Amino acid sequence: LLPWNVQLTGAYSDPNITYSPMVTSLQVGSGDVYIGGMFNNVNGIAQHGLAVVDPVIGVSDPAFTVPSILPTSYLTAMLLDGNNLYIAGRDSHTGDMRRLEGTMALTADTGSIRWGSDLHRCMGDTFALTTFAGAIWAGTHAHDCSAPGVNGHPENSFPDRASHRFYASTIGHNPATGEMFHFFPDTAGSTSVPGSMDNVRAFATDGTRLFVGGGWQTINGISQQNLNFYSLRTAVTSDPPVKVSPKATTDSTGAVTVSWISSTDRDDRNLTYRVFRRPATTPFVTVTAPSAFWSRQTMTALDNPAQGST
Repeated sequence: LLPWNVQLTGAYSDPNITYSPMVTSLQVGSGDVYIGGMFNNVNGIAQHGLAVVDPVIGVSDPAFTVPSILPTSYLTAMLLDGNNLYIAGRDSHTGDMRRLEGTMALTADTGSIRWGSDLHRCMGDTFALTTFAGAIWAGTHAHDCSAPGVNGHPENSFPDRASHRFYASTIGHNPATGEMFHFFPDTAGSTSVPGSMDNVRAFATDGTRLFVGGGWQTINGISQQNLNFYSLRTAVTSDPPVKVSPKATTDSTGAVTVSWISSTDRDDRNLTYRVFRRPATTPFVTVTAPSAFWSRQTMTALDNPAQGST
């Protein structure tokens, strides 16, 4: 055996079971090896969840500052991309909003946090990370991504429904800022089918497609079990946005105000509306505005048609 001998000690405990020290993720860089998992000490020094050591004998890298990770949290996935280290985790034993769920971006040589610090990442266990099409992708079941810098869906995404949460399964982050891209495929399963509500647990890519694997029964309401892929869009081939129901009111001058609740779309945030006055084929107004399923606004368009037109 090579002399590389990292010492990971300290059992990880949850309310039901105690785990021996365990490695869940590993990344190898040009000068360091990054180790994530369930442990509390690295080479005899108290250090929870993340170890950064040299590749020859396994001593800890003194130049790397490991971020503080709650003892109830542990790393589930890591991704090394140039001098950027992305880590993701799981925590099902505390309601502390500082728990390591979602994704954190670090500088690989020093450990300084680039984005995703405490209170600035999604809430929801995350299990896979990869790069694809200029984004950092996370396989997750994120239920609250409204934190500053992420700017995604809130915990109460559907206040008018009995089940108000939306569980995002595949999240794309801007690598520079951590902000979520507007991409919301909807995976769903059933509590009566074991494993069908695990959401995304693994990624692979061939450069043009993002393959996702995990546990679900449907995607966007269509039967597709446990394995799927997403392609780069070269044309408008996605599902159409949610239909709107415009209403028109007229004032004493004959001016017409058309109003509607904004639509939503799974992969486009900025939507364009064209309002027509029959029988014209050219819209009398065109409006482009951002919209999301958790924040739909009232849109209006004003028209003052000639008397007798409809």
